[in-house]
Amino acid sequence: MILEPKTVFFLEELEKAFQVPDIMKLKGIANSALQQAALENNKFLARIAIAAYCLYKLSTKEHIVQNKNWLSVKKSILENIEKAVQAEKANNSEELGKRLDSAINSVNQIDKELGFFLLGVLDKAKIKLASSAYVLGLSLGQAAELTGADKKQLLQYIANTVINEEEEQGIGISERLEKIKKLLK
Repeated sequence: MILEPKTVFFLEELEKAFQVPDIMKLKGIANSALQQAALENNKFLARIAIAAYCLYKLSTKEHIVQNKNWLSVKKSILENIEKAVQAEKANNSEELGKRLDSAINSVNQIDKELGFFLLGVLDKAKIKLASSAYVLGLSLGQAAELTGADKKQLLQYIANTVINEEEEQGIGISERLEKIKKLLK
């Protein structure tokens, strides 16, 4: 595996934004990383986008950030993100994946313990980001595969939102990819 500067960049930005926390920056990282992930079909970037979106959502929930366990969970997440950066710099994709998964699992665990909803923040993040990838031009199956979203839930989400109508009709995948490339410059 070759060192991916974009992966390091997104991880470092994620770490900084979550440390503060800068809620809007977390959301922006999720969107930017997802766009790049869709463009490159890069599952590591998709996992960074998912982590950023989950951290954005959790950071807005007062009952979570005020909980006595939050600081230790936050510390664990930050350590895993830092170790993910080190793994990427060492070209260790296996360790990178483990560290991303550990950070996401910590998010999922605290959400299960303290969350109020049946569908957790992790599943919501996967569906939301998969729908964004779909709008960017990926097929439903590609979007679900990239983010790990459940296809049935994704289809239901897309059917119940207006996002599938936002994209101009008649634009092909190559034109959509050109739009994405322009956005990322």
